Amino acid sequence: MNVADRPQCNPEEAAAFICAHWNLSGQVEELPGERDCNFRIDTAREGSFVFKIAHPTEDANVLDLQHRTLECLARESDRPSLFPQVVAALDGAATVVWESREERFLTRLVNYLPGTPVAECGIMSTELLEDIGGCLGDLDRALRRFAHPTMHRVIAWDSKYAFSTIRSRLQYIADPHRRGLIERAVEEIETNLLPLLPSLPMQVIHNDVNDYNLLTDGGDRVTGIIDFGDMVHGYRVCDPAHALAYLLLGRKSWEEIVISVLKGYLTCFPLLVEERAALVDFLHLRLCLSVSMSAAQQVADPDNPYLTISEAPAWEALERLDTGERKSLVEVVCSFTRVLQRTNLEIIAARKKHLSGTLSVAYAEPLKIVRGEGQYLFTDQGERYLDCVNNVCHVGHAHPQVVAAAHEQMIQLNTNTRYLHDNIVEYAQRLTATFPA
Repeated sequence: MNVADRPQCNPEEAAAFICAHWNLSGQVEELPGERDCNFRIDTAREGSFVFKIAHPTEDANVLDLQHRTLECLARESDRPSLFPQVVAALDGAATVVWESREERFLTRLVNYLPGTPVAECGIMSTELLEDIGGCLGDLDRALRRFAHPTMHRVIAWDSKYAFSTIRSRLQYIADPHRRGLIERAVEEIETNLLPLLPSLPMQVIHNDVNDYNLLTDGGDRVTGIIDFGDMVHGYRVCDPAHALAYLLLGRKSWEEIVISVLKGYLTCFPLLVEERAALVDFLHLRLCLSVSMSAAQQVADPDNPYLTISEAPAWEALERLDTGERKSLVEVVCSFTRVLQRTNLEIIAARKKHLSGTLSVAYAEPLKIVRGEGQYLFTDQGERYLDCVNNVCHVGHAHPQVVAAAHEQMIQLNTNTRYLHDNIVEYAQRLTATFPA
């Protein structure tokens, strides 16, 4: 992909096209973008939208991947308003073809999400950082079962291929010191990650939750997560790792940021022990990939300021990681695990004070179970256990059909058998029909 080939369009042309295919009119202004051409349109009555003209090499299946992902988030997320939704054209289509200047582009319209990019926030409060982590955890939890034929596509920003991608672009980093810094970092990261990769869970991930794709209300709450153009089937831990990589840029104190974001993420969606061990390396790897990609893209499109927007603070962060802060970040993640252990001791003390001793706790070192999925239970420390104890195992924890059936029943009625109801009789008949005579 050559970024210099991105679509060329002015606001007047965009406004006319939007009016023709969506019957919307209003003030139109261009937005920054790496490979797509984006416009915001503010209407008088219908609200605001973003008109996106895809890169000419974009595959329609990739856009369908994005659209299906957004539909999944609208269904499965606890905060669906955080994610944009596609606005169908007058003919009902999600994408509309625009033939301009002898080229063919795919276009679409999504609702505009209000907010200020985190990159433009001065001081990030602990509450905001925890909310960022919680939103990321919610996003990954909502997508954990999502699948699409195009999710296995190969893109340069995929961490699965980052080592070869970075090494192929080292030639574009002119400064010998910086080039050597990246070479050392990649070698160390590769050594650390290779033994862990087979055990890391994979799923569809956003893959680019950077500080410009995170929107806030200017205070303590996230208002949106945008730009799903780099989605892949990747290592789940990459979403929080990538977000942290960008959140640390230009900030002096890293420890509070890491702890707060992790606290929010793990409250919503626990990470395995192996994922925590890989977190800092994926964070480091993302920064290496970012500066190497920036160096190569500047050669292809030297006049596009969007391509270098994070370059200077990324190099500063890489220098800090190279001179000892990487070890400190690893220790922060390990320390956070110890905080969780102390919390478990507090829970045990509270149980002894407020619950009957007849309610026993299993194991000499009790487990704090925070999530179940399929045949597994997961602790707050990300350890995965095969469940051979609980009575739900014959259908699996969090089975989608069971959850849906229980949800539908609780909407209507949740009481006991002292009242008459058809369902209990029907259940008894169906159950006893399976018994021997």
